[in-house]
Amino acid sequence: MQVNVEKKVCLLGDWGVGKTSLIRRFVYNAYDDRYLSTLGVKVSKKSIVIKDFKKKPFYKVNLTLMIWDLVGQRGFQYLQTSAFKGTNAAFVVCDLSRTETIENMEWWVNSLFKVSNHIPLIFLANKVDLTENRIPQQLNGKIENIVNKYNGQFFSTSAKTGINVESAFQEIGKLLTTKFFK
Repeated sequence: MQVNVEKKVCLLGDWGVGKTSLIRRFVYNAYDDRYLSTLGVKVSKKSIVIKDFKKKPFYKVNLTLMIWDLVGQRGFQYLQTSAFKGTNAAFVVCDLSRTETIENMEWWVNSLFKVSNHIPLIFLANKVDLTENRIPQQLNGKIENIVNKYNGQFFSTSAKTGINVESAFQEIGKLLTTKFFK
């Protein structure tokens, strides 16, 4: 059995955390060192297949992700709030080289939840390549507390090297399609 589904996913987080680079890595398998500031909202699209081999008959969901890259400055809250409408799931992204971006993750979640009630969240600690491919101990507890508070999932990622980027998007796909596999 096969189903076609389209879902909206937003990437949230402060400026410079790597949201655009994560999307570029996932959609085009590319990376660019130049910093490109998102002005407003940019929407990308990629289709993935989610399969359930346990269910008989075999079940497959063709999932088209509409991936919204939102401006990371708080001064654009009106634009962000309107972009949150209709969001089915979200990535909340921080930059492991800038601790203030970890502390600001809750602000992004709370802003989203004012518009979209408690949708699935995946938290991404990006730029793990800058920290020897591990999360520094002093930051790990902070991130875990936020992830647990919002009952989310967590991946350490690197848009530059591709570490866990595909896995994170596949996981959000599974979260968005679980109802088809029950």
